[in-house]
Amino acid sequence: MVPIITTQPAGISLSSLGLFDDVAENDFENLLDIALSIANTTIGFISFFGEETHHLKSRRGIKSHQLSVRQLSQFMEVTHLDNQQTHNSSIKFVEEIEDFTLDAFPIFIEEQCVGMLGLVNSSISSISPNVIDVLKSLTFQTAQLVQKRIIRCEMTQKCAQYSGLKDVLDASRIGTWVWHVQTGEVHFNKWWFEIIGYQQHELEPISIDTWYQLVHPDDRHISEEELNKCFSKDSDFYNVELRMIHKKGHEVWINDRGKVQEWTEDGRPLIMTGTHVDISERKKKDVLYQAITDNVPGVVFRYHLDADGKDWAQVVNTGVIDIWGFTAEEVIADLNLIWDHIDKRDIARVQQSVLRSKETMKPWVDEWRYHHPNGQMMWLRGVGKPMRQANGDMIWDTHIQDVTERLIAEEELRESEKLLNEAQKYSKMGNWSYDFRNDRLIWSNALYDVFGIDNQYIETHGSFLSLIVPEDRENARRASLNTQETGEPFNVKYRIVTPQGDERVIEEFGFAEKDDSGKVMRLFGTAQDVTEILLTKKELQENTYQTQVGERKRIAQLIHDSLQQSLIAILMHLNSLDADAMSERNVQILKGGTDLLKETIQQARSISHDLVPPEIVEDGLRGALEGLVKQYEDTNTQISFENHLSNFQQLPITTEIGLYRIAQEGVNNILKHAKATQSKISLKQVGQFIQMRIEDNGVGICKKQLGFGLNGISNRVKNMGGTMDVNSIPDKETVLDIRIPFEGI
Repeated sequence: MVPIITTQPAGISLSSLGLFDDVAENDFENLLDIALSIANTTIGFISFFGEETHHLKSRRGIKSHQLSVRQLSQFMEVTHLDNQQTHNSSIKFVEEIEDFTLDAFPIFIEEQCVGMLGLVNSSISSISPNVIDVLKSLTFQTAQLVQKRIIRCEMTQKCAQYSGLKDVLDASRIGTWVWHVQTGEVHFNKWWFEIIGYQQHELEPISIDTWYQLVHPDDRHISEEELNKCFSKDSDFYNVELRMIHKKGHEVWINDRGKVQEWTEDGRPLIMTGTHVDISERKKKDVLYQAITDNVPGVVFRYHLDADGKDWAQVVNTGVIDIWGFTAEEVIADLNLIWDHIDKRDIARVQQSVLRSKETMKPWVDEWRYHHPNGQMMWLRGVGKPMRQANGDMIWDTHIQDVTERLIAEEELRESEKLLNEAQKYSKMGNWSYDFRNDRLIWSNALYDVFGIDNQYIETHGSFLSLIVPEDRENARRASLNTQETGEPFNVKYRIVTPQGDERVIEEFGFAEKDDSGKVMRLFGTAQDVTEILLTKKELQENTYQTQVGERKRIAQLIHDSLQQSLIAILMHLNSLDADAMSERNVQILKGGTDLLKETIQQARSISHDLVPPEIVEDGLRGALEGLVKQYEDTNTQISFENHLSNFQQLPITTEIGLYRIAQEGVNNILKHAKATQSKISLKQVGQFIQMRIEDNGVGICKKQLGFGLNGISNRVKNMGGTMDVNSIPDKETVLDIRIPFEGI
């Protein structure tokens, strides 16, 4: 007797796919009719396996909708499996026919037999090999129909996983998509359609072709190139900006992001999910930005220098034609056009100033002579802010000005200064000149407004430094002193407190003037009130901070509500197993598995807590550190906290959490080992770093034990890209100095 395999694909119920009901479906009916015609018979069926029953999804000449596994096994005459046939004796199966054969062709899904195509002939005869091959191809098509249903079910389940975010997505009007890459089936939420002005029913049937039909033809290759990077695993994420065609015919700019969530066993992408965000308004602002920069005197562009020394220009405004004598397109295509027109006496110095800015990450500032294509010799001044890219390349957002007028006749210079004063008034910028040999400091009228003082103020370098808050004073003094000694330009930011009590942030650029012997004789430059700019930047930083906190909360909640609960459920199932019915070896395996699972559950709890420490979420870093100090106020060690950070900055959430954990561990070490009566934690910004200092007056740490108890802190600092120094004097003090990179005031 031929055995009947009754299995189903893992994770999917055939019943849930509608394969066990008695409802006729055209796809299966058509396949059965074709099979009957090819086999030259009128009796047959397509069935799918239940636990003990065969469900006839489509049938001809057979009354019953269900047959038992035992009954069908007895009736079977020939099973066509792996090009082999197994014969049974003829048994009466159809009432009207005395003798017949039943040929069974198994239907496979994922190498599992889930059903069969059965054909009944009124005479005992074999089917030719060619006909058998054709009938087997029909079972393959039947399997494909089932596979498509499985995929739709998986897609529905995948979409259900994101149902918890529906309210958030609805509120933010973000479109979402779930794509089964291998079949082209795709699910979009209602906002995906609304972004481009459609209702879902207007575009049905929906598939990946729907997307390709709506994306702008000129942008389709952008999407395909980034998708191929994800599919080849060269990139973890898909992120593009491109245009779609709205129902009304206009273009809609979207930010399309996604990630491959599941892969096939042979490494092909299976399920990919993502979002669509309408960025049309932002693109309009980009156009507005271009329009504004096109009206800014001079050249505004992005200078790009790669690790190999190759450079080029990007995003060049139309002012380039006046300053450099070439169009923006020509400059973007070949930046050497500009280098070739810089005066030979200046070109080496300009190149070196760019490299210095790259090495020091300080703003690039320089002046040089330029031979315009029209024959005019011009003096140009360039200022650019350096930014290092992840791949090592450098970019500078740069402004080039024609400063030739500065060297023109005195009358024209006075007129230029008048215009400059007006511009400085509206831009909150002033200029200054400092003759350090005579300690004579001269300010423009606008500079008095920048510093909030009247023009009766006596300008000396000492009186100027007194306006700067003590924490920033030394840095400002060193900047001008370095320019005085080396002639190199400087750029520095510092805080002041006006006589009215207002705190402001000033950004200053300074340059050196040398005498004929090359000795610096005068410093001059500009100072600008950038308080509003930094407040806007702080607002953006705070928004980013809140977004990061929210995302960490969401992940922590997912770990707690989903992963952790699933692990506990698994542990409960394992604990319910009857160990007495197992072999000793299996009992040990079970114990090892449950112990590992308990450890994993504990790790999940720890990760969930560490993602969003409640102290940080509720009070921020400063409040959390104040709370930490208060927590130990009843101990024998008096702990204090001093904060010198600016109010114009917001640290990233990861930096706040890291510094808080470092402080916790440092305080614990002091209480356990230092035998100190006093300890202090302090925070301040030093250059481009946030400095945390933890001090105590305890027994100190000898060199042999220097690493003992500090490994955890050292690892945290290293992970944050910072540095750690430890200075200890036995029986006197220990100072732990932590510095974390941060671009702030």
